[in-house]
Amino acid sequence: MKKICTDINQSRILRDLGVNQATADFGYIGNEGPFLRSSDDIDDEMTPAWSLEALLSLLPPGTLFLSRYNRIMADFRGTAGHHDISLSTGASETYLDAVFQIVTAAVREKYI
Repeated sequence: MKKICTDINQSRILRDLGVNQATADFGYIGNEGPFLRSSDDIDDEMTPAWSLEALLSLLPPGTLFLSRYNRIMADFRGTAGHHDISLSTGASETYLDAVFQIVTAAVREKYI
């Protein structure tokens, strides 16, 4: 099955890092899902989840490079505030996982 959004563990990591839950376009109820959600679905029982498009919209202005040989690698070059930023990931299984790694690195470094 094709991965359409962050899995439950990735979703919890983003939520715990403080990513705005309103930016999520999918969600899990308990361990069930993912379900496409509407903007009025935000509640304490739902764990938000992000599609590739939603994750990309979180990144500050810049250029994302995705490459695939055996696995997927991601590099991001951009600006956040007055800072030039450069982020790279390890190898990932999917494009979504690679972008998830970039987003979590950007949040931890306070670029998002």
